[in-house]
Amino acid sequence: METAELKALCAVVEKGSFTLAAQELNTPKSAVSQRVSKLEGKLGTPLLARTTRRVHLTEAGQLFYNRARLILEEMHDAAQQVSQLSVEPSGVLRVSLVPDLGEYILENVFSVYNLKFPQVRLDIDVSRRVVDLTADRFDLALRVGIPTDQNLVARKIGQVRFGLYASAQYLKNHEEVKNPTQLSQHSCLSFNIIEWATEWTLEQLGSPQEPPALVPLRRTVKSNSLFFLQRMALSHQGIALLPTFLENCEPAFQGLQRVLPSWTSPGGMVYLVTAPRPFLTAKVKCFLDLYEQHAPEFHS
Repeated sequence: METAELKALCAVVEKGSFTLAAQELNTPKSAVSQRVSKLEGKLGTPLLARTTRRVHLTEAGQLFYNRARLILEEMHDAAQQVSQLSVEPSGVLRVSLVPDLGEYILENVFSVYNLKFPQVRLDIDVSRRVVDLTADRFDLALRVGIPTDQNLVARKIGQVRFGLYASAQYLKNHEEVKNPTQLSQHSCLSFNIIEWATEWTLEQLGSPQEPPALVPLRRTVKSNSLFFLQRMALSHQGIALLPTFLENCEPAFQGLQRVLPSWTSPGGMVYLVTAPRPFLTAKVKCFLDLYEQHAPEFHS
């Protein structure tokens, strides 16, 4: 099959009609129609369902279009890299982030990237939806936990560890916490995006051979928003389990004190994932390079 046939199909899909596709490709409408028909003949199945008013993909067409679009993008990127090895990053960088963690981890990187590469437009999607990088046309995604899609290229960037935090007023008005077992007598503010539903798992730093402490949660506020839990802790509502790296990048943490500083809870591993491609586009490579320089440290 020919590149012109792939371009014709993708143009029809993305423009919604053969007429608009022909204008986009600067090609006669009859030629666009012939190329799509020829492609369908080679594949032995219809790719487009045509009516007098609209054109839409068949099930087979959707599968073929996803790969065809990726092939055309890779061909375009290859031509750029070969002809202009020193070309500056350009276009749109689409990134999918999980709320809160993703924003905190990459906030500084986005700021530096936006200043350094003004010719690249950032398109940041913050959602708990697990996107399909190829079908949804994302360049990067930040994921917590081992990616289940084995086709993705995953770069482990660290493990989020969680520590215990409370306001000075809360600690003053409640019994001192000297060991993890006493936490069950306190109001606990729990981030429920990870795996803590009824208990916290705490590990003592410097004692890898010691079994973890399992703390049953009785009086609990649960939320999938770190911002909400942080505000609750600042409002003297209890002891919150929050990412320790926020101490260095979140000014509001100055109003909180560490509780049982030698104890932390292991969160999920954090990955930056990309679609499987032979090489990285300049815009993605530059982003990954900047991440290495400007991302917050994952520490305990």
